[in-house]
Amino acid sequence: MIEVNAVCAALIALTIPRADVACSYVPEILERAASHNIRPTVMLSLMHEESRFRPDAVSKAGACGMTQVLPRYTKNPKLSCRALLDPTISIEAGTKALSRWYNSRYAKRDYRVALCAYNAGYRCKKGQQLYSKKGAGYARRVLRRADALKRKINYYLVQAEADLLHPTLNSCKTIIE
Repeated sequence: MIEVNAVCAALIALTIPRADVACSYVPEILERAASHNIRPTVMLSLMHEESRFRPDAVSKAGACGMTQVLPRYTKNPKLSCRALLDPTISIEAGTKALSRWYNSRYAKRDYRVALCAYNAGYRCKKGQQLYSKKGAGYARRVLRRADALKRKINYYLVQAEADLLHPTLNSCKTIIE
């Protein structure tokens, strides 16, 4: 429970738009990220970048839901845009898609390449260089936000641990203030 609270506190502290909405899905995001071996901070940052945590988001290209997955690229099961507007389904589909890219021979477990490919597909990489400016910029923004989120989460986890380990600390803070 502390982890969920730390994630929500970090989202709010970083003034992420719609952090309140994001917080309601944090347990699901953490669970899906763990089941697909994806860093939860990367998934949260991807969702922020893709939809600003709007479950009803639909792009001009036809990508749907919080993770902005294109229905034509879903499989096992094949999903419609309407289905992807369900946050639980969108979180699962987006996490699964990122995991496929991340674990592919194309990305070779490199988040930078996997995120670029999630955004721009196979036209992302030539040899070892990222050459899609759009995809590379997308990956950079997501990873920068994921790192900031990780630092804030760690800060709140340390704070929570200090409060749990030292129950008198809270009373001392009150007396000092």
